[in-house]
Amino acid sequence: MVSSCTLGAQASSFIEATYTDTRAVVALSRGVSSGRPTPTAQAVSIIPHTPEDSMVGRIVGVDKLYPTKMQTPIVQIIQGDALHALATIPDQTAHLTFTSPPYYNARDYAHYPDYETYLETIVAVVREIHRVTAEGRFFVLNTSPIIVPREHRQDQSRRYAIPYDLHPRICAVGFDFIDDIIWVKPAPASKNRNAGFQQHRQPLTYKANPVAEYLMVYRKRTNRLIDWNLRQYPRECRDASRVEMTVERENVWYIPPAHDPVHPAVFPIELARRIVALYSFIGDTVLDPFAGAGTVGCAALELQRNAILIERDPNYCRRARERIAEVQFRMP
Repeated sequence: MVSSCTLGAQASSFIEATYTDTRAVVALSRGVSSGRPTPTAQAVSIIPHTPEDSMVGRIVGVDKLYPTKMQTPIVQIIQGDALHALATIPDQTAHLTFTSPPYYNARDYAHYPDYETYLETIVAVVREIHRVTAEGRFFVLNTSPIIVPREHRQDQSRRYAIPYDLHPRICAVGFDFIDDIIWVKPAPASKNRNAGFQQHRQPLTYKANPVAEYLMVYRKRTNRLIDWNLRQYPRECRDASRVEMTVERENVWYIPPAHDPVHPAVFPIELARRIVALYSFIGDTVLDPFAGAGTVGCAALELQRNAILIERDPNYCRRARERIAEVQFRMP
């Protein structure tokens, strides 16, 4: 079954938000199960575990890897642990995943006992992303090397090359590496690491100020070419999904960072718009398992895509819902 990619549906776009925990009950189209949904389920509803929460959302199911006819984009917010929430999503539901996992012990909201545990945690989520990704579709991961500051003057700070350490593990899961895009931020946005060098100019003391992050682009491993994916959509959908925005020809993108009063590290909406437009079609489902303040969901809704957002922090979930409602209000 190919996508019908209904056009001109923005006028009645709506949001369904679900707040749940890792004990969610999963209701399948033909019954109720506490286990993982079967791949053949056409739709799944995640019912809040707490009875006082009456907000019930639904995940758009897929038939033979591609969306069935739909009239409005749906954005669902699932509050809960990424790994447990992903386990409730049917196989091959997502057409694009764009996410930025918590950086290893670099922010107040992410603490792990050691670096290897951090990598194993992220890779476990990547395995679930692989399972829920449709054949030949894309996974874009935003990471960068990070610095864990020293605790005492006599200690050394430690720097971890997260994108390089995750890369072979992601390929081993079943993704093929496609591209690396360098996201460059203005110099004032970076932490100054070379003040000492500038003062004394001594060899061995130079440390560059980090102004870039990586967008690592992967495709779910398949023997089929991209043309096969394109042929699953009718001509009208492909035409309507043409990328009209300006995008650099090179793999270096200059985009200023964003700031949010609630979340300390949000995507710029421009970055999310580019990824959603470049790697999905109208009517597709976009997944962000570390959704934060919901920027990916905002971009998906603007571009007439569905979105599944997973976030464990209830404050970030509420912020995501506010921001998505603002996008909905602005839509014609």
